[in-house]
Amino acid sequence: YMDTMMIENTPWDHAPPFPLAMRLALGEKGLTLWEKYDEKTFDPNFNKWPIEEQRLFRHNLCRFAVHRSAVTGAALPAWYLTEYAEAYSHAFVRMNDAGFKPVVGARIAGVRWELARYGLGEKSYIAICNETNVARNAELEVFPDEMATGVVALTPSPPHPLTPLYAPFFGGKARNVLTAGAPRVECQVGPLLINVLEAVGSADGAGELAAEWLGDGVDVRLALESKSFTGKVTLREAFESFALEGARERALKPGDRIEMAYRDAALAEAVAPVRDFAFLDAGGRKPAFTIIYAEDGGDSRDMADRINEFFWSMTRPAELKNPAQHKFSVPRTADAALPAHTVVLTDAAGRTIRLSSPDREAFSRLVRRFLNVVNAFRYPDYRVDTQMYPEERAFISRIPRW
Repeated sequence: YMDTMMIENTPWDHAPPFPLAMRLALGEKGLTLWEKYDEKTFDPNFNKWPIEEQRLFRHNLCRFAVHRSAVTGAALPAWYLTEYAEAYSHAFVRMNDAGFKPVVGARIAGVRWELARYGLGEKSYIAICNETNVARNAELEVFPDEMATGVVALTPSPPHPLTPLYAPFFGGKARNVLTAGAPRVECQVGPLLINVLEAVGSADGAGELAAEWLGDGVDVRLALESKSFTGKVTLREAFESFALEGARERALKPGDRIEMAYRDAALAEAVAPVRDFAFLDAGGRKPAFTIIYAEDGGDSRDMADRINEFFWSMTRPAELKNPAQHKFSVPRTADAALPAHTVVLTDAAGRTIRLSSPDREAFSRLVRRFLNVVNAFRYPDYRVDTQMYPEERAFISRIPRW
């Protein structure tokens, strides 16, 4: 019996479809590829390559690793971190939670594509891998019965009454063409990159309907535009902690365009003071705030330490080779009066930021999102790799950077 499997290999140690056999044996349980980049297996003199060629080589390896991860549900370790892998990780978390399904439930026109499906019906994801070095339009035929059940339909069956409605996780519009038979969906996929079609609900009707994500990561909106669609859509109630504001069911006719907001109330409250909050001193090297945390067995202390680690890492001088020499520490104090799973940040001007959740898992996710907002809004230059290749700049999550 096991809960998860770790394979001490890289995605290129064996020919595709590796590691599909392990994935199929595990079902929906966790699978991780653990080995790091070892460029010297390709060339013992790799470290003598020009720096730009080393970067390009790692980026290309990362593209391949993401492909193999997406089509087999295998998590990648932090060794593979690039801007591309960072953006992909946000989709992978949702895909992995939904569960890998061996029956794709869709087929794609053309060659040099790979598909994988996660989840069922209106909570499904389709990963689309472009194996060519040119941007292409992916055209999929979707089978709602197989999407709803995860089972191959061996004999003709009546159409599923509700068809999944998809929007691209990584930017752009999805063109959903809904018919009584097998509906079609189209989206753009960059060169040697992936896109993920995310089911945002279901549709009952016929015609063409475009769907896309808008917003900045705190303000998140789903836009639907009817080209020729007449009917009703039923939207998902939530995506993780982002809950739909307003009615789930919406009627549309040709020419209609609507935007629906998804809001994480705890995140919105926490980040409201971020733009004016004094995190660092005028020199940008020392903390200008303090943290108090709840006494709850260590959960809140862990989150306080995580916040400190973010600023410690961000302020560490590049020329400082020994991490122990970076003397940075945000003052942290326990407070028995605070409710469990709570931290409070206070700057010199008395401004406060309060992060609080009902349990450890939700608390961890809130703190992670909060730090990503701080990163994106206040310290955008602190990132994995400040230079991305042009084709990767289009690879933007519907919730940028988190």
